[in-house]
Amino acid sequence: MQRPGWLNFSNWRAGKPLLLVLLCMIAIPLTLPYWLRPLLNQSLPGAAHWLTGLELQLHIDHLSWQRLDISTARLQLTDGSEAELHNLHLEFPALWQNRQTHPRRLDIEQLTITLNQQGSQLAVAGVSQAGRKAGERLETAIEQQQPINLPQLQDWLALPLDSIRIHTLSVHHPWLDASLASQLNVQQWRVYGDVQLKGLDQPWQLESQLSQSGQLLLQLSEQETLLLQLYANIQQDQGNTRIDLRQQLELAALYPRLQQASSSGLPVPTGLPIPGPQLISTVELQLPAAALLPRDLSIHSNTRLPLATGTRQPWQQLDGELQISLDHNAGAQWDWQILSPTFSLAYQPADGQRLQVRASQLQVSGQCDDNLRRCEFTQQGEVGLQQSGQSLTVNPAVTGVWENEQLDISANPTLTASTPFGPLNANASTSIHWQSEQIRLTINSLQARLQPDKRFRTQTGWSSQPLLMKLQEAANLTLIPHPQLGYRIEAAPWKITTDPLRLTRNKDYIQLGGGSLECQPSMSFPQCQLDLRVRDSHLDPWPIPAARLFGPLRWQASSNQIDADLQLQAANQQLLLRSRLQHNLSSGDGSAQWHLDRFNLNWQAMGLKDMENLTGVQLLAGQLSGQGWLDWDKQGELHPDMMLRADDISLIWNNSLSVEGWDFLLALREPPGSKGAGYVADAQLTASTLNNGLNFSNLLARARLQIPADFSWYLLDLEEINTDVLGGRIHIPAAHYDSREAVNAFNVSINNLQLAEMAALEPSAEVQANGVMDGLLPIVITAAGPSVPDGTLFARAPGGAIRYHNDTSINLSNADPTVGLAMQALKNFQFRELGSTINYQPDGSLHLAMKFEGKNPDFFGGQSTNLNINLDYNLLDLLESLRVADDIISRVEKKYGQ
Repeated sequence: MQRPGWLNFSNWRAGKPLLLVLLCMIAIPLTLPYWLRPLLNQSLPGAAHWLTGLELQLHIDHLSWQRLDISTARLQLTDGSEAELHNLHLEFPALWQNRQTHPRRLDIEQLTITLNQQGSQLAVAGVSQAGRKAGERLETAIEQQQPINLPQLQDWLALPLDSIRIHTLSVHHPWLDASLASQLNVQQWRVYGDVQLKGLDQPWQLESQLSQSGQLLLQLSEQETLLLQLYANIQQDQGNTRIDLRQQLELAALYPRLQQASSSGLPVPTGLPIPGPQLISTVELQLPAAALLPRDLSIHSNTRLPLATGTRQPWQQLDGELQISLDHNAGAQWDWQILSPTFSLAYQPADGQRLQVRASQLQVSGQCDDNLRRCEFTQQGEVGLQQSGQSLTVNPAVTGVWENEQLDISANPTLTASTPFGPLNANASTSIHWQSEQIRLTINSLQARLQPDKRFRTQTGWSSQPLLMKLQEAANLTLIPHPQLGYRIEAAPWKITTDPLRLTRNKDYIQLGGGSLECQPSMSFPQCQLDLRVRDSHLDPWPIPAARLFGPLRWQASSNQIDADLQLQAANQQLLLRSRLQHNLSSGDGSAQWHLDRFNLNWQAMGLKDMENLTGVQLLAGQLSGQGWLDWDKQGELHPDMMLRADDISLIWNNSLSVEGWDFLLALREPPGSKGAGYVADAQLTASTLNNGLNFSNLLARARLQIPADFSWYLLDLEEINTDVLGGRIHIPAAHYDSREAVNAFNVSINNLQLAEMAALEPSAEVQANGVMDGLLPIVITAAGPSVPDGTLFARAPGGAIRYHNDTSINLSNADPTVGLAMQALKNFQFRELGSTINYQPDGSLHLAMKFEGKNPDFFGGQSTNLNINLDYNLLDLLESLRVADDIISRVEKKYGQ
């Protein structure tokens, strides 16, 4: 039998090259994955680093036209985050295989993702950006009335593969560790596992599912304790999509756990109260397949939040309920409401009084048109506050309209309060206009009235007319965006005024004149003008002259500092005190500079004519002035550097003392180099004359007083006291008094006292004397008072004479022969020596022991005679009896034109 031609050897040999080409065409594609696997293992890490800068480690175990196996892969990002997988198996049909019979499956045994802080922030930023872009696309569709086509649920679940499964998905983050698993296919998506927040003892269980039947579940729990659950049922047909959603948030269980986790860095606000045990919301949504939003959206939503807390500080009790509802049927208006049928809150500050807040049927409700282009809302209900027996009730009475991207709010709030002094009532009429370019606030009227009642009288003893405050005229304020300040203000000045007010208490009365506060609003440098007045008033027995306090107040936002330039005018504008104050609200430091203009001391000119009778002081001449600086800090320490001076003061006091040419200077400051240790007051007094029956002239006194910051003691140094009296001079060279010492002592030096002037102190005694006396008086001060132990007075050589002879001496001689001898000697006693010992006690008793040595030429032939005389007086009574002579008063008054 003849063989076929194609078996012919010669034909085979001729077709051999063609056969080889055919075999190569079949073998190369079949073996291409085998040759590519080592090439990819070697080149992919370098290519990834060259293209993206990322570190990639990869090992492909198997690569064919139907399967890819990767044993390990690790990708490290530039921020330190990384992803690592183990045992990836990807099955897919070859090019020549049917996809229906050969499914595409991805199976990963373990995927580990490690995120650091920066990586998580980048991920959040990416999600936020994607959300913003989605919102922008939705906003554009609404504005341009573009229909939104909702895909079918099976399209939502569409995947590039038939199934994806990750057996272990580990996520590591500074805030949490998660061990999850995922199963994704066209029938159901599911992610579940444990999430362990740092700082918590127990992990949370996560369960999330979305099935093709329309069931959606998201749930967080801790073992048997439910934390959060979101359930939705999605139903679709060709025309509509309907979603029934229920959300439950267990706040009482969730919030304490989040607070505990915040100790490990989880960004959760701490210290906030739990408003209620749980929040429950139900929502019914319905949309057509091609929806024009918001018109075609039908929604019925109800949210209920029971308000209740335990006894956690500082929020003691919160009781009530909050209800939020939103309703809209396609083609109809929108209705919404926020309602609190009952509300009660008790707040207990750590160092304050308990505050109780109550409200009933407090609600905000509104309506919007179908396209949400115009909305109106109204607020109803009152809010009451109560603390320490005082109460406050506020009714905001707010209405508003939103239209054309502009918001107009009108409010007519009223306030009723019970204060410790009486009822307070206030009301206002305001409006706010908001648009993207500016915000304008208008206060059409504002007034308040405080009516002091018997509680005010009981606590203060005063009765008062009502205190009335009001806005003088309508005020406008406009906020305009500013590139540096955020906002700038355009506004005319606002002015608050008060009506005159009279306070009375028996014969006392205080009359407050009308006051005002006019302010220029500003974001960075607001300014106000203060003007307060007091009319002539009376506090028995003292008159209070009319006064006015006025000047600008300023606040600097950049330094958070208040400045004021205030002036005080009083006493018929005779007194003018100018001041500049600065206080930093952040540091608590401040300073005050003041200047008291020189003014004449004259009761009549100052409108204080009754002061002469009240004080017994008749002001004849003189001027008073002063200036200084006072600093303070947040600890309350004061640092003064100030001076007060009086010039050329002349006065008469109680017709018993006259002063002429009195100059006084007082400086108050801190000790040098010891800030905060205390205060030093340096004083100097000079006077031409001081006459109280004894005429003191050329008076000079200089002293320093030291006081610690707590005023617990004082130290007085009398540096010098000099005065001329009785023709001689009294001098205290130095004296030191320390209030901490039980005994303080110093000496008083007496020089050149004229006996003739001493004898003239009591003209009725008819004593004539001459001679000069010197002496030394030791002064001792104890708790009982001052005393003089064994002071001495002695006559200068060569002595002097004493002549005493009158009816009194004759009667004394006739009554007692011994006294008679002394009286005869004193008729013309020529003394060589005269000495006196002085002892004074704190009760005023004064003992003088005088010793005379000399002779009377007419007594016993001029023989030498010694006389010892002891006298006892009460010095306080003696000083009381001394009064300046009437002729001296008349002379002084005539000198100053009185």
